[in-house]
Amino acid sequence: MNYLESYHLTDLEIYCKNKCVRIVIEHHNEDKNEIIYYRGLYGGYLYGKKLTNSLKKRKNRLTNIELYNHLKVYKNWKTKSRGEQDALYDIMNYLS
Repeated sequence: MNYLESYHLTDLEIYCKNKCVRIVIEHHNEDKNEIIYYRGLYGGYLYGKKLTNSLKKRKNRLTNIELYNHLKVYKNWKTKSRGEQDALYDIMNYLS
């Protein structure tokens, strides 16, 4: 089994951080119907960033598949908006 190293988690954290910055820069003047989607998108990438921070602090060993499955369960059961689901799906694709 290949376990994720700290640089893998750092790479995922930077990916999520860059996506958050891009959302803020490019979509700050959206209309009221679309702003809800982008807020959810921002929240999904923010969750990915927070998750990688907590995993680095805990120093638990986990595989790519375990992290993918965690995101899949979270996406299916805990998300409320379409934007958040799209962000988590994008993070899952980045992991695979």
